[in-house]
Amino acid sequence: MQSPSPSPPPRSPSPSFSVTSDVDEAQSIRAATPDSVQEELGPRPESPVGISVIENTSGRPGEADPTTEDQESVPDSRIEGVRLADSFIKHIREATLDGDKLTAATLKALREPTTTPYPPLSDVEQLSLKLYIDCSGASESVYSRVKQTVEIELAEKYPCGLLSLYKVRALVEKITGVVAVQDDMCINSCHAFTGDWATLDKCTICDAPRYNTKALQSNKKIPQQQMCTIPLGPQIQAIRRSEPGSEALKYRSQKVEQILKNIQEDGDLAYDDVFCGKDFLELHQRHNITKDDIVVGFSIDGAQLYQDKKSDAWIAIWIIYDYDPATRYKRKHILPALVIPGPNKPKNLDSFLFRSFYHLSALQREGLKAFDYCQQIIINTHLYFILATADAVGLVDVDGRVGHHGAQGCRVGCPMKGRHKPGSGHYYAAHLKPATTTIVTCDHADYDFNNIVRPSLDQYCSDLEKVRLSQNQTAYEQNRMATGICKPSIVSGLNPEMTLQPPRCFTVDLMHLFYNNVPVLFLALWRGNIRCENTDTKDAWFWVSLTGKDWEQHGLDVANAGQFLPSLFHRVPRNPALKISSSYKCTEYNTYFYKLGRGLFRKYLPLNVWKHYCLLVHAVDILAQRSITPAQITDAHVHIVRFVAGFETLYYQRREDRVHFCRPALHTLLHTPSEVFRIGPGAYATQYTMENIIGDLGGEIRQHATPFANLKQIALRRCQINAIKVIYPEVDLDAKIRLPRGSKDAGNGYVLLGPKAPRAESTHSPSFGAVGALIRSQVGMDFVRRYGRISLPNRQYVRSLYSESRYTLKSRRVSRMAKININGQTQFGEVQFYFFNSELQAKVAIALFGPRIDSIYYESSQTLWACTYPDHTNPEHFRIISVTDIVSLVSMQPLPKLETDPPGDLWFVVEKSGLEDTEIFTPLELLNEHLNET
Repeated sequence: MQSPSPSPPPRSPSPSFSVTSDVDEAQSIRAATPDSVQEELGPRPESPVGISVIENTSGRPGEADPTTEDQESVPDSRIEGVRLADSFIKHIREATLDGDKLTAATLKALREPTTTPYPPLSDVEQLSLKLYIDCSGASESVYSRVKQTVEIELAEKYPCGLLSLYKVRALVEKITGVVAVQDDMCINSCHAFTGDWATLDKCTICDAPRYNTKALQSNKKIPQQQMCTIPLGPQIQAIRRSEPGSEALKYRSQKVEQILKNIQEDGDLAYDDVFCGKDFLELHQRHNITKDDIVVGFSIDGAQLYQDKKSDAWIAIWIIYDYDPATRYKRKHILPALVIPGPNKPKNLDSFLFRSFYHLSALQREGLKAFDYCQQIIINTHLYFILATADAVGLVDVDGRVGHHGAQGCRVGCPMKGRHKPGSGHYYAAHLKPATTTIVTCDHADYDFNNIVRPSLDQYCSDLEKVRLSQNQTAYEQNRMATGICKPSIVSGLNPEMTLQPPRCFTVDLMHLFYNNVPVLFLALWRGNIRCENTDTKDAWFWVSLTGKDWEQHGLDVANAGQFLPSLFHRVPRNPALKISSSYKCTEYNTYFYKLGRGLFRKYLPLNVWKHYCLLVHAVDILAQRSITPAQITDAHVHIVRFVAGFETLYYQRREDRVHFCRPALHTLLHTPSEVFRIGPGAYATQYTMENIIGDLGGEIRQHATPFANLKQIALRRCQINAIKVIYPEVDLDAKIRLPRGSKDAGNGYVLLGPKAPRAESTHSPSFGAVGALIRSQVGMDFVRRYGRISLPNRQYVRSLYSESRYTLKSRRVSRMAKININGQTQFGEVQFYFFNSELQAKVAIALFGPRIDSIYYESSQTLWACTYPDHTNPEHFRIISVTDIVSLVSMQPLPKLETDPPGDLWFVVEKSGLEDTEIFTPLELLNEHLNET
C-alpha cells in the first residue's frame, strides 16, 4: 500500500473547450397541429432559437460579487434583516474547523484520517449489525427480543452472544465517525443561538429564555430546545474509505469526460444529468474539478409530523451528485443534514442553516482529507456546492428574494414585473397589460413571452448592493420592490471559487410547479371556484364545465381508472369530486391531471379549452423526462409559450378584474425549458427526494410524547446506517437482489418470473385460443411452458393475461399492457404469456391494439394516443415477438367517447413519467418485494 501523500499534487490547467446552449444548433421544431387548431390557439411563438439565457461573462465565479471582497470594505447595512444576514455570511466566510462545534476526536479524524481500509467484521459484529439495521424502524425492545431468540437458537455458533443495543450503536458510531452537533434554539422556533446570537440568554424575537428556568435555580444551564446538525465531512470520509463508496464516486468524473468529448467531437449533447448544464460545465472549466473532488447540493423543506396537531418540523438533506442518478436518490445515499424541531415555523432560517454551511465553508477553505480505497492514498477533496433547492415558499428563506406575490416575484429572478390588482396587496404574473386599468402599478407595457431573460451575476450583485445600502426602511422597501431582493442568501458565505453563486444555485422545483400549483389553478377555473369580482360574471366564463352531475361523473371516471393503473404508478388518484380538498398528493395530481386528464377531460371541457390544456401536457411530458435532447427542449419551449400566451387570451382576456387568474406558476413555466440548458433536467432538482425522506423519517417516529427529540435521533442513526451500508455491503440485505425460485434469466436484463405452468402444455388446448395456431406456424412448437411475468431492464414488471386471469380479486390492478418496438415502430399490446422457444430464446405472445387515431392525436398536440382494443378472436391481432422488443409497462384506459369519434370502444395510453421514476425514486429495498410477488 502506498504511503499517504503529504499534500495533493498541483492541479493541471483545464483543457479549453466551448460551452454552448445548443439552441443555435437545434433545428426549429414545428408544432405538429392542424391549421384549424392553430387558428383557435392564436399565432405561434417566435422561433424557438429565441431561447436565451443571459449570463455573467466576467471571468471566475464570484468576481463580480461584492460579498467576496474584504468585509471591512462593505459598510454595515442600516436594515436590521440585511445586517443579520451579513453577520451570518461573515462568520461562514471566515469558518474554520477549529471554530466549529466538533469534538476533539472528530476534528482529529477530519485532519488525520485513517490510512487503511476498514477492517473486516467478526461474525458476531456482522450479525449484530444486520439485526440492528433490520430493526432500525422498530422499537428498541424488538432488537432485544430478536437478539435473545438468536442467542437461544444459535447458542453453539455464538456462545458469547450478540452485541447489546448499546454496544452495537457504539460500534456504528466508532466505525462511521458520524456524530451530531446540537445547537440551542428558541423554544418557540424563532431562531437558533448561533453566529452573533451564540452567547445570548434569551430569544431576540419573543424574549423566551434560552435555558430551563427551574434548572437555572440550581446553576444548571439546560437548554429548553435544541436543533440537530449532522456534519458532512465525516460522512464523506466514510464513503471514500469503503470500496463500493470509492468506486461509486467515480461516476461524475467519467460522466463529465464523456460530455466534454461529445461537445468537442460533434456537439451532440443529450441533457441527462446536472453535469450537462451550462453552469456546471463553466464551473468545471474554470476550476478543473478533479476526480478527487465532491459535488454536493442542499435541499430543505418543512413537514407536519401529525395531521391533527401543530407539529411543524424542518428537515434538510445533502445530495452527493457524484453518484450515478440511478442510485443517487436511493435512501442509503441521501445524507440528512439537519433537523429543526417545531412546533412553529422558524422566523430566522439563516440561524438554523448556519451550522451546516459553516461546516461546509470550513471544509472548502481547509480541504477535506480522506483515505480513498481505490487509490489507497489519502486525498485532499475539494467540496463544490452547486444547488440549493426548496419549494417556492421555503426557497424565499434561502435565496433571500421576496415572496412569489411580490412585484418582482419571479422565482428565477427575471425582470418581469407583476401587475398590482386594485384592492389587493398582491402582484400577479399577467404578461399582457389590461385593456383598461385604474392604477399605475398595473399599467406597464406587455411582456414578451419569448424574451426569457435570467439576470447576470453582475446585475444580481448590483441589485443586492442597492438593497444593502438602503438609508432607511422606506428606501429599503422601495428597493426591495424594485429588485425583488430582501437580503443576501446564506449561500453567499461559501467559497465563491467552489460554489455556483446565487442566484445560479437556485432553480425551479418541478414537483410543486407541475403537480400542485398548475393543477390547483386550472381545476379552480374549470369548476368556477376562483374569485369572481363584481364587475365580472361567471355567466361569461365559458370554460366552467366541471360542475354538478358532470363533476360527480368525472370523479367516478377517475376513481374507476384506478383498476387499470399498474402498481408502478404508485398511489391511485382518489375521486376528485370527493377528495380534491383532502390533501391531494403531488403523485395523485400527476396521474390525474396529466396522465388521465388528457383523455378524461376531453368529454367535459369545451374543445378549445381542452386543446389549450393539451399544449401544457405536451411540454410537461418532455420536461419531466430524465434525458432530454436540445430539439425536445426547443419543442417544449414552443408549447409552453403558446400555452401561457393562450391562457391570457382565453381566460384573462386583458381584464383588470381577472388579473388574479394569472398566478406566478404560469410565468415560472416559461423558464422551465431554458433551465434544462442551464442546470440539466429538472427531474434531478425536484423536491420529490426531500418529500420522500420526510415521509421516511417521520414514519419511524415511535416516541410520540417527544417526537422532535425522537426525529433527531432517527436522522442521526439514518446517517450512520447509510454509512455502514456503504462501508460493509454484506450487512445490507436489501442490496442483495435475490431472484425467486423458478425464475429464468432471459438475457440482456430480462428475467421471466412466475407464476408459471407446472409443465409444458399443448398449444392445441382451448386455453391458448388463436395464439396456439400462431405458435405452431411461426415457432414450430406443439408444447410450450407459459410464464406469467417478466422483469425489464428498467426494473418494471409486466404481467400477462395468463397471470392475471388466475386471480379473482376485483381490486387487482391491470399490469399486462406493454409498449413495444417492432421494426422501429412504436405499438402497444396486451401480453398473453411468455415462453421459451426450442432454441431457449424468450418470446412473448401479445395481442396488438389497433392503429393510432391520428385525428385525435394531432388535435391533442400529440398527447392522446387513442386506439381500439385487441380482438382476441382475430388471429391477425396476435404477434409472437422477442421479449427484448418490450420497452416498458403502460396503462390502457377506456376513453370517454364523443359523438364525432370513430365507432367502437376506444382506449388511450398512459405512460409513466420520468420525474418520479421507480429506478430513481423507489427505494431499492422494494425490489425484492416486487420480485417475490405471487
